[in-house]
Amino acid sequence: MFFIKADTSTQRLNVTIQQIDDAEDLKSILFIVNREVIKLNPGWTAALDFRGMGALEEKLMNYIKELQRSFLNNNVGRIVTLVDNVVLKMQLILMGKESGAYDISSRFSSEKEWKAFLASPPGIDRPTSELF
Repeated sequence: MFFIKADTSTQRLNVTIQQIDDAEDLKSILFIVNREVIKLNPGWTAALDFRGMGALEEKLMNYIKELQRSFLNNNVGRIVTLVDNVVLKMQLILMGKESGAYDISSRFSSEKEWKAFLASPPGIDRPTSELF
């Protein structure tokens, strides 16, 4: 299950992904993301909620990198991810380094911290907590 919607009032792309069954799901997600981001101004925020997702199979990781590249190509200002799976968190870090999205990405395990960071102005530096 997934939900993707651009919010023009907050200049935020809200993405919730709870499960990815196959590459077709990721293709659909990428299509919807590309349709929604054109509604936002440069510097927008990607708010990703990946709670409940497990680690990705190797064959699906390229789609996540493609998603990150799509964000970059559409002038995302920051990518703020809520993730509760440690292995998926590590995969996101690796993919972010490979796609070029790492420097503008922040990952959180706490919903409270995630929401607080999303509420802060986009110019705020990425927090340094845990090992990530």
